[in-house]
Amino acid sequence: MRVTGGVGEGVGQAPWPSFRGGTDQVPTKNLGVVWKLTGCSLDPWYEGSTMREVFHVYTTASKSRVIYVGMTNDFARRVREHKEKDTQSFTNRFNVDRLVWFEEHGGPRSAIAREKQIKGWARAKKIALIETKNPQWKDLSIDF
Repeated sequence: MRVTGGVGEGVGQAPWPSFRGGTDQVPTKNLGVVWKLTGCSLDPWYEGSTMREVFHVYTTASKSRVIYVGMTNDFARRVREHKEKDTQSFTNRFNVDRLVWFEEHGGPRSAIAREKQIKGWARAKKIALIETKNPQWKDLSIDF
């Protein structure tokens, strides 16, 4: 199953039933976005864009080594949010504000898949991953 659309084509009909009992509308005209459906996923490709969107999977930790694994498309902002602790969240409650590991991904699917993979690991395996690149558990955000 494959649905593709081009800029200016309006709205395409997806060939599967929606939750509302009809068919889902696949938007193909949004700021030059071309929507393509392959299998069960819908991803935008930006026509004529030379910019590459970067996603990061990262691990933050507290001094007592409470671990949090996350994914973001705005790495600097997300690290800053962990540092500022301005929301009621897991990382705020447990003082998880030190960036101890990260890796870059070229797209959201690979980043989400990697985040889910790491979150499914046992704690010992997560620790081993961190210690392969950061054996001292230093705050890597100080470097940028």
